[in-house]
Amino acid sequence: SFNPIKALKDLVYIYEQYFRDLTVPSIEKLKNSFIYDIPYVTIISFVLNEEVDIHLPGLSYFPFITGIGLSVSGFGFAIYSQFNVVGLTVAIVGILATFFGAYGWCFEPADPEDHH
Repeated sequence: SFNPIKALKDLVYIYEQYFRDLTVPSIEKLKNSFIYDIPYVTIISFVLNEEVDIHLPGLSYFPFITGIGLSVSGFGFAIYSQFNVVGLTVAIVGILATFFGAYGWCFEPADPEDHH
């Protein structure tokens, strides 16, 4: 049968053995609870009620523009042998779109608006 306390202790053991350099607050709480012999219900309530704040950068169109530019320039170079002027024109447009997208992506602010 499944023993949740043993499973949690195994999780803490794996964390200690392989991920010692990482600091995971919920596992640190579990580790301390096993050291100080805190009841199972209290352990679960601590772990489940932990407030997690994951920071993500704002949305951006520049990666999409960069990808489309790379695709268009690749297509232009692929058709260059059959259609010289058209292929070169398409490739140049793709390269310009790639540079525009990469430039915008590099220099846009990471957090354009304050979330807190």
